[in-house]
Amino acid sequence: MAKLFGANYDLQAYEAADIFPDGLHIDENVQRRIAPSRVKGIGQYIIRAVDTQTVGAFFAPLVVNKRTDGNMYILDGQHRYKGIGVAIDTLEKRVKSLSAYLSKKNLNEHDKDTAQSELAGTKRMLNSIRTSRIPVMVYQGLNTEEERQLFHDLNNLAKRAPTSLALLFDNSDPYVRVAKEVVSIVDGLEALVDHVNTNKLDEGKLFLFSTVHKSVVKLLGKRYFSDRGVQFTTVYNNGVEKTARFFEVVLASLPEDAATGNYLYKDAKVLQGIGEFVNKMDNIQYVDGLVTLRELLKDFSFQSTNKLFATAGGATRNPDGTISFKGTGSGIKAVVRTLSSQAIRYDANGIEATDAYKYSIDDKIDDSEVVTPDEPTVFPEAVSRKKSSRNSQSEKRRDKTPRAERLKNVEFVDSPVKAKIQVDDVEDAQQLDLTKQLSHFFKG
Repeated sequence: MAKLFGANYDLQAYEAADIFPDGLHIDENVQRRIAPSRVKGIGQYIIRAVDTQTVGAFFAPLVVNKRTDGNMYILDGQHRYKGIGVAIDTLEKRVKSLSAYLSKKNLNEHDKDTAQSELAGTKRMLNSIRTSRIPVMVYQGLNTEEERQLFHDLNNLAKRAPTSLALLFDNSDPYVRVAKEVVSIVDGLEALVDHVNTNKLDEGKLFLFSTVHKSVVKLLGKRYFSDRGVQFTTVYNNGVEKTARFFEVVLASLPEDAATGNYLYKDAKVLQGIGEFVNKMDNIQYVDGLVTLRELLKDFSFQSTNKLFATAGGATRNPDGTISFKGTGSGIKAVVRTLSSQAIRYDANGIEATDAYKYSIDDKIDDSEVVTPDEPTVFPEAVSRKKSSRNSQSEKRRDKTPRAERLKNVEFVDSPVKAKIQVDDVEDAQQLDLTKQLSHFFKG
């Protein structure tokens, strides 16, 4: 037993199996409320660590008070404690599911071998967690007032590391790892990234590393690495490749004076908005987000006086003509909406998405739904609108009604043929037949 400023404490280490699920207790009178999302995140962090996807999982000791009734109550570390429990529960369910799968008859040898390998790996991870020794700092006999004071001091006297430094040292977050790797491999990117500062950029820099990290999350999506299991390495490598291509496109579009001129690139909301725009495009059928971005950035301007941003909401035009974004979320949405309103959508082959839809329509039609019309549906050559020059593309963006204008001269013969395609707004996407889609284009 030792003393810390008059309070008795001891350092112990308990195997996880000995204190889960109810070896320690939580008293809401001396604790904050449990945040389920944080508990889940810690559980995933632990699983990634024992699955050797990160360099490890490191925790400060849990801090508990052994009350006079003999029970131990957590004063600091309740989310870590619950997170370890979630990791154990998740792996136990995975073992049960895989065991049930392997009990099925007539499994082919490949599927059987794959499931057995995953089951063995899951049991190994589960055993690694159960036998881990959890460090616990045990105080003895503190009263309620002392417990509350201890909670206050532990959570308010410590100083958090600056965001950029915390990200620089973090090897557990896969998005951070992707960001670090991409910064190191994309030519010219390292010189534009500020790894040290949190709010203000050094001279000659365009992006804080924290902005790069957040942009990776926007580009890949929050659930990109969720529940990927044994596919993690493949998913990670694909994420690095896509993110590298993204920054190659962005850097290729930068003007020579991007770091010194009057541009919006230094605003963190811009890079995040560009990443979210690509993610949104990738979720539209037949559309390739990076190809669409590449073509858009050939003409699009991020000058601080581009008034298009002020028309999208989330941004205002100052008296001197420059643009200021509002809150972080609304500013990012303003960038996404502005880019979406100006973009012509392309597939991976550089063909406009409407043409890609036309070329693949035969594969999408269900023969049972087809009723032969009196005359066949006509898709005249005029429907192919691949741009002959950068200027023609720019002119059609400026009229702000690109779809209606570009489809104005296309003739279609009425037909009951049904074809499934996606509408513009991905979040409200619904399946419409071809007739309804054309009605949507020409409305008004």
